[in-house]
Amino acid sequence: MSSLKPMKSGGWRLEAGGQDPRRSTRAFRSGFTLIEILVVATLLVVVFTALTIVFSGGRRMNRAAQLTVAVNGALLIQEQLSIDLKQIGVRPGILGPVQIAPDGKSMAMYRTSFDGPAIRLKPVRYRLEPTRQGNFKLVREVFEGGSISRSRVIREVVIQSMSFREIIGRLGEGRYVVVTLTTLDDDIRPDQIGVQGHRRFSLMFLSKVPVPSNLGGAIISKTQNIVVEGPLPPL
Repeated sequence: MSSLKPMKSGGWRLEAGGQDPRRSTRAFRSGFTLIEILVVATLLVVVFTALTIVFSGGRRMNRAAQLTVAVNGALLIQEQLSIDLKQIGVRPGILGPVQIAPDGKSMAMYRTSFDGPAIRLKPVRYRLEPTRQGNFKLVREVFEGGSISRSRVIREVVIQSMSFREIIGRLGEGRYVVVTLTTLDDDIRPDQIGVQGHRRFSLMFLSKVPVPSNLGGAIISKTQNIVVEGPLPPL
């Protein structure tokens, strides 16, 4: 605000009014601090949003990894069974290359190996072993002389359900083993499936049994050195 000031020589002088410089400095400093607060708040919002995106993405990756456990477990069982079924043999005088339990939960067969000129038939059995939560583990047992010589539990795979079934072609041109199984990420109860990322995976695969016809022929079998390492185990 302007005001009149007396002069020493007489007369009056008009001076423009103004604010105290210290008050102006304090006001400027207050405004700058407010800007800083807004900038910090904006940065916090950006950081919080980024953390939320990373956390959500991590949960999705974790669920995908858990799903992979079930998938890899099913593929592991498929690979193991396919190896044995490709090397299956038939003992002379018995019908069929495989024996499957009435409930479809266990299977026995002869696996062929060659020891010089001899053909060895080694009994192999697959069966399911229950877990604490009511699921199953697959057990592969190799027999020699009527007793178990090797036993392996595929512990890394949790099975919710599994069944074996044999299919014979209409004209007898081929035999197939059909395996249906459902694997889980972990040994959990049925009511926990789908909760906290627990998933399951179902798979059905068909394997043609390449049965050597000469092993099943009574006339040809007499001319071959076939060593049978015991009967097929009970199912």
